[in-house]
Amino acid sequence: MDITELTPKQQKAFNRMKKAYEDCLKENVNFIGWGDSFYAVDRDKIEGSTDSPGSSFYKCVSMENLYLKNEISNIGSAWVDVEPFLITKENN
Repeated sequence: MDITELTPKQQKAFNRMKKAYEDCLKENVNFIGWGDSFYAVDRDKIEGSTDSPGSSFYKCVSMENLYLKNEISNIGSAWVDVEPFLITKENN
């Protein structure tokens, strides 16, 4: 059984999602995965992400401390057990 083989309806839905993803990238939307969800953030405001802020700590914002309104739930990996930090381009 090939679990990656989609039905025609599933393939059509997936193709729509790929197109929407491409549109998001063109508009500088970045996606951050955390736990079993993905979150959309403005790529122009983010320098990167890390699970260990280190010397960039003064520029980092914990995902736990953000009001994350642009969420797509239950499509990530439940095995992710680290808290990501976003490295901003400005001091907070």
